[in-house]
Amino acid sequence: MFILDTGNATPLNTLAFSPDGRFLALSFETTGAMWRIQVWDLVTHELVCGLMNVRRQITRLLFSSCGKVLFVSVFGVGVWFAEIATGRHELIRHAQHSVRMDLTSLNILLVSTCYSDDVNPSVSAWDVNDPLKPVRLWEFTEDPLTPFCEIMCPSPDGNNFLALEWRKGAIPPENDFEPFIRDTESLNYYPIPDFKGMLMIRSTHTCKKIHCIKLRALDYFALYYHLDENILTVSNSQIVCADIQTGEIKQIVQSPASSRFREFILHPNRRHYVSLHDVKKFVNVWDVATLQIVRTYKWPFRNGCSLAVSPDGVLCAIGDSQGKVVVWDWEE
Repeated sequence: MFILDTGNATPLNTLAFSPDGRFLALSFETTGAMWRIQVWDLVTHELVCGLMNVRRQITRLLFSSCGKVLFVSVFGVGVWFAEIATGRHELIRHAQHSVRMDLTSLNILLVSTCYSDDVNPSVSAWDVNDPLKPVRLWEFTEDPLTPFCEIMCPSPDGNNFLALEWRKGAIPPENDFEPFIRDTESLNYYPIPDFKGMLMIRSTHTCKKIHCIKLRALDYFALYYHLDENILTVSNSQIVCADIQTGEIKQIVQSPASSRFREFILHPNRRHYVSLHDVKKFVNVWDVATLQIVRTYKWPFRNGCSLAVSPDGVLCAIGDSQGKVVVWDWEE
């Protein structure tokens, strides 16, 4: 275990490992309400480069499979790609409001955008090795049932994805629920007026609906394909396991020690989940099969803000509220 001091005494709200686990990208708010990205070498503990300056919050970072490009989600702006070697960056998908992105096992970047003045709500697919032109673009124009995918989770084989969708208009009552936005700092939820939510499985290749999951949930912020025929939803206070076909709830697990989940990540080994909590200074490891805690890490950090696991599963990292990163080996 070692502590990386970034020299920025501000919360590190987003972390991302490079594919080989050597580099760590992070984002933070600087003076003047500007957001910036840094990339650090975890072998030499040196700063490799600083990237971008944007006036809106950076919500997610993803490395390309080659490790040379970062995809950057910026709230109220859209998705950018940034070349680490040159610092060149370009907006590839505009979104005036919310935007979500995730990377599939087929090296396809899925981007979901909400309403904006010049872009319909859409899901687009991008080749991570050629990010300037979308491979596929699906615009939702069937008003008033126009969806926006608030949360996306690609399947293990990359052929479909789980989506928590917002929609306007009439929706069968057994499927819908009131959607919420989750503030990543306060962890509070805020309702979305005039919208309903649905859980959907869609094809990565055509974006066509495969199945609507009849599961009512109010405030979860994470979705996962769980074991063979289940899904997992995670809210601030609990984990819910349900049948992916029927929506029947099979197991409910409460967050431990009166804490709230801040982050909840599926480990690349697909045998464990890793969770970060709001007030407790520890990280829990959960067994996928039983949803029981099997390991707890207690590291010297202040108010953990972000959590990441390297793609090879060897390293884990926590970004705290004082600009420091705790990095440790999974086997410690």
